[in-house]
Amino acid sequence: MSNEAFLRSELARVIDVMASRPNGGYVEDWPLKPEHGMSDAEIDEHLPDKVVLPIALREYYRMLGRHPINATYNWLRPVDQLEVVRGKVVFLDENQEVVMWGIAKKDQLAEDPTVFQAALGFDEIRWYSERKSFTAFLAEMWRWTITGENDG
Repeated sequence: MSNEAFLRSELARVIDVMASRPNGGYVEDWPLKPEHGMSDAEIDEHLPDKVVLPIALREYYRMLGRHPINATYNWLRPVDQLEVVRGKVVFLDENQEVVMWGIAKKDQLAEDPTVFQAALGFDEIRWYSERKSFTAFLAEMWRWTITGENDG
C-alpha cells in the first residue's frame, strides 16, 4: 500500500470513530477534499529559505496540509513556520509545547523517513528516534488523539 493510500485509509478509520460518538457531528468537514491539500506553488511560496522540505512531508502537505485533523490536538506547523533545529526539519508541535517532532534533513529524499522527538525546555535540544516511519507516526498520532488507541 502506498503512503497516500495508507494515510487515506487511516483518516477514514478515525472519521468513522468520531462520527459514531455522541458529539461527533463536527466531522462533516473531515472526509478528504481537494481543498485540504496544498499545491506545490503554495508550498514553495511559503517555505522558509533555509528549509528543504523532505519528500514525505511535501506529499503530506499536498494531500492534507489544511485538514482539520492537523490542529485537533497536536499542531502541524504551517509551511511558513517550518524550521531546521539541530539537523531536523520540525513539522509538528505537541499541544502543551513540551515536545516537537521532526525529520532528519539527511533523510529528505526518503520515501517514508523516521520521525524524531525532542523535549523542549532544556538548555540543549536532543533528538530521539520515535522508531516509526512518518506515515506510521501520523496514523498512530491520529488514532491516539481521536480514539485513545495506541499501537505502542
